[in-house]
Amino acid sequence: MSAPQPSPRTPPGRVSWNDLLSPDPAAATAFYEALFGWRAAAYRPSVPVENLPPYTLFHAGPEDADAAGLLPAPDPGSPAQWVPYFVVTDLEAALTTALSHGATALGPVRNLGRVGRIALIRDPQGALLGLHELAPRRP
Repeated sequence: MSAPQPSPRTPPGRVSWNDLLSPDPAAATAFYEALFGWRAAAYRPSVPVENLPPYTLFHAGPEDADAAGLLPAPDPGSPAQWVPYFVVTDLEAALTTALSHGATALGPVRNLGRVGRIALIRDPQGALLGLHELAPRRP
């Protein structure tokens, strides 16, 4: 199984990945498998990720390409929501900028090995989004 791999050419400011936070991951899995023909599989990171909740990768197409991720909703009673991750060139600088403009960090920066590093934030209007610093390209 592969790790989520956005295109290494995804430019800053563009969406590199989408996660679905769901209060009922089994129901969400059944829905997206039926709707898009996605196949669900447990994600096993290439490096240890501290406090990573159960994570499911959706795969699509004959190449079994990664389509999206699925996590349990973080709080009881939270509605299901999609979370886009936007590419940044420097995660700490982007996080500092976001916080200085009223965003709230929702946890630590996470190192995801070959995927890069991510941080989850809530913007000043309450929208949830991720910041994604891509891992350096491998030769």
